[in-house]
Amino acid sequence: MRLFNTCFKYSLQYCQVRHLLRTTTVSKNLCAARCLANLPDDGNIGRVQGRFSGSLPGIRLLSTSSRAKFSKHDLNEERQDDVVVTAMSDHIVINENGISEKNVSGMWLRDHCRCQECFSESRYQNLYDLSKVKTKPTIAKLEKKGKSIHVDWNDGHISVYNIDYLLSLLDNKPIRYPNRRLWNAEKLTSEIADVSFQEYMNETEGLAECLRNLYTYGIAFIDNVPLTKEDFLALSERICFLRECEHGKDNIVISSKEKMYEDIAYTNQSLGFHTDSAYSVEPLGYLTFHLFEHTGEGGLGCYVDGFHVAEMIRKCNPDAYRILSEVLVKQEFIDKHVHYKGKYPVFTIRDNEVKIIRYQTTDRISVQHLSLEETEQFYDAIRLFNKIIYSPENEFWIKYNPGRVVIFDNFRLLHGRSVFTGTRVIRNTVLPRDEVDSRIRKLTGLG
Repeated sequence: MRLFNTCFKYSLQYCQVRHLLRTTTVSKNLCAARCLANLPDDGNIGRVQGRFSGSLPGIRLLSTSSRAKFSKHDLNEERQDDVVVTAMSDHIVINENGISEKNVSGMWLRDHCRCQECFSESRYQNLYDLSKVKTKPTIAKLEKKGKSIHVDWNDGHISVYNIDYLLSLLDNKPIRYPNRRLWNAEKLTSEIADVSFQEYMNETEGLAECLRNLYTYGIAFIDNVPLTKEDFLALSERICFLRECEHGKDNIVISSKEKMYEDIAYTNQSLGFHTDSAYSVEPLGYLTFHLFEHTGEGGLGCYVDGFHVAEMIRKCNPDAYRILSEVLVKQEFIDKHVHYKGKYPVFTIRDNEVKIIRYQTTDRISVQHLSLEETEQFYDAIRLFNKIIYSPENEFWIKYNPGRVVIFDNFRLLHGRSVFTGTRVIRNTVLPRDEVDSRIRKLTGLG
């Protein structure tokens, strides 16, 4: 709906530019295009593109021939506020300001009826049972009243649709990373603040602020946390129940130089940037780390915003972005009692944005071999990916301190550590993805 309102807001300016494109010389056309490109940006107008075509995303222009075609076959037509709604027997056509049109399936329209018979507002559940629909519904009559469309169906049912709501559902190009702040180290340092343990545990707003940071930046910090297992678990379970792994509810990572032949996480070696459980159908959702003890030096933690990295690649090298979202990498992890494996791309993309980053060099067993050219392109893309994540401006370094807990989004952030001396003890828990996202929506309205 925000996109529709934005497009409507600038429709007059858009039409003026379109007129210029039709009536001026080539040089003036270029000026008109620049005028369109420089319309004020309120967060959404950047998506209003199409320089010389005069088109909006996902909407084609209504040509003279197509207007004539519809006028021959329509059942009826209602015009008001420069929005024309035309009904056919099996679909409707919405034309906005004489510039663009959308063809809307009648079956889809019937499935999205929001009357009490078809949808329960109290339970927020769809009551229209597609298994009981034996024949495709057809439109008997259409009437537009203000901002609403009234449709009489052939089975006697009557549906009423708000046009703005309808257009928001039809928007197939959602805003990229809504309400998230993609960051480099300088930006995160200047914008994020810790939440105290007392506020987090005892005040709803304290918990909400932590979740707001977690959604916005992919990371949150809680300070003044008591150094007990019970308080650490209580902190984790304040958000939701925990996801138990092979180690139980919480995992104690005791790392030292002596453990050179175990998993690298249990050694004192540095860890390169990675995401955990890249081999899983659903990787670990959110992780918490709490340093309980460290007898030596070093062992700094480092985080990189993977969504920010992906956006940089998308803009500077679209081919690399595509390759990292298509080529499958086999990941495998074998331990005493477990054997995990899976094949996934580095970027999992849905709704035109990266949703999951899977990258763990130590668990990478093999890469899908395509043609010689495509395989070389994959390794070129990986080199670009590593060049960006290891750029100092993107690396957010922190010193783990007893009493300060970090919670981060394992779908979004890559993390690593520097080499250290002595022995250190870190407790960590895993929070299930869906449960945390649910709490974020309920307490902050984000997501």
